[in-house]
Amino acid sequence: MDDETIENAQRLFVSTHPEILQAVRGFACRVAVCVRVSCELHGVPHRIDDISAVKGTDPFLMMREARAVKRAMGVQTMPFTADHYLDRFAGELSVDGTVRRTAHDVLDWLAVGTGERPQVKAAAALWLARKLADDPLPHSEVSAVSGASDNAIWRTARRVLDSIAS
Repeated sequence: MDDETIENAQRLFVSTHPEILQAVRGFACRVAVCVRVSCELHGVPHRIDDISAVKGTDPFLMMREARAVKRAMGVQTMPFTADHYLDRFAGELSVDGTVRRTAHDVLDWLAVGTGERPQVKAAAALWLARKLADDPLPHSEVSAVSGASDNAIWRTARRVLDSIAS
């Protein structure tokens, strides 16, 4: 996370707005919610499980509380695109530029008429790009970084491979 995101999370945490204090229950949850909202406001891709694991907060409670905080602040955030996730996953897996460009091309194709979560699309595009570059990654490695299941990655990649074959 960048410094601005962390500073914003700190400002949210020490905020004395009664709506924010009332919206979040408990110290641990308040820390996690402030980090999540700050990430969303600054466009920093994140996995809710990563944030909730730090303080042992229930992810569903954290999402609900984050919505309450954003509502109290009068802020609306948009979901992250698969491109955001792809860049983050590629960085964590030390993927080179050629494979990254191929993954973005696959992702552009996947964006048309699909209902998968952006994390799954990014993970499948990255896995498939590595496979096409003769440098395959196990599903489990991509799954561990992305939070998407092996099965979801495979189904999405299979759809791409089937359409290429036909």
